[in-house]
Amino acid sequence: MKITKRRLRRIIKEEKTKILNEQRVRRIVRRRLSEYGSSFGDASWSETDDGVRFDVEGHGEGLTESEVYDIMNDPNTDDKLSSDIRAAVEDADEYDGGY
Repeated sequence: MKITKRRLRRIIKEEKTKILNEQRVRRIVRRRLSEYGSSFGDASWSETDDGVRFDVEGHGEGLTESEVYDIMNDPNTDDKLSSDIRAAVEDADEYDGGY
């Protein structure tokens, strides 16, 4: 079966449109799911356009992984909060763009 150049171009254009639409849907779903993030006691994380950010009760929102490690390793941080932060960081590392 022969395919004309015109038909081949149309097929390619249709397939490209399908793929782009699927990617768009996946991106929207990923954003919606990440809006809820994951919470571990007093620590939570969410994926943003700037990467993964953490919220730690009493220490702020939109924190980087480095900042939460500093909080976790601070001698004044209690064991429960350190444990919550550790769980949030491990979950975020495991997530890495999708489970």
